[in-house]
Amino acid sequence: MRGISPLGQQGPVQKFLEIENRRIKEGPHDDEDVQGLCVDNFIVQVRNNAELVIVRIKQVMLLMNEFGLNKTWPSIEMWQGLLPAWFVEKCDPERSPGENKRNYLEDRLLSWEDKVAKWEAEKYTVGDWELDMAPDVREWLWWDFKIRGPDTLLVAIDRLTDIYPEIPGEFEWLLTACGGEDIGSLDYAKENDFFPTKRKG
Repeated sequence: MRGISPLGQQGPVQKFLEIENRRIKEGPHDDEDVQGLCVDNFIVQVRNNAELVIVRIKQVMLLMNEFGLNKTWPSIEMWQGLLPAWFVEKCDPERSPGENKRNYLEDRLLSWEDKVAKWEAEKYTVGDWELDMAPDVREWLWWDFKIRGPDTLLVAIDRLTDIYPEIPGEFEWLLTACGGEDIGSLDYAKENDFFPTKRKG
């Protein structure tokens, strides 16, 4: 069983965690610098509980960052006890080494399109998700949110690299597990007053 382990000191998010924590608690400053390439905006449909979804997102993000700021990272088993029960219940059960090997061998026989469809249909396990959320791995920062009504949220991330797909998987799962039901990109040209940003430098 893996216990609390030290995080790398130079990960993509590690040095920005204090900035991210402030944004989660207070929102970005009016003249906030973008730390990465751009701010990406997303629209999230929820079921008459937008305020609860935001409370849950902040609860989970602040918990993850508490350990990132201490440069330590708990084991999967510890995360299962630390994360809120409602979040853990949304995740798939952990897979055994045999199941992981079988999945890997099955995936090798699939076309790329079928692989992507399979991955998109799968839920995260706690172990998958905490691994992708570690600050020495994650490549985005929280930016801000707006509630557009009881059923609609606008959320934004500060994207540090251009490697990710349209919506980073662990970010999408965070929104889904916290109550998001339909998540899509928001056309910045149509919402250019949504999250005004100032590019770093």
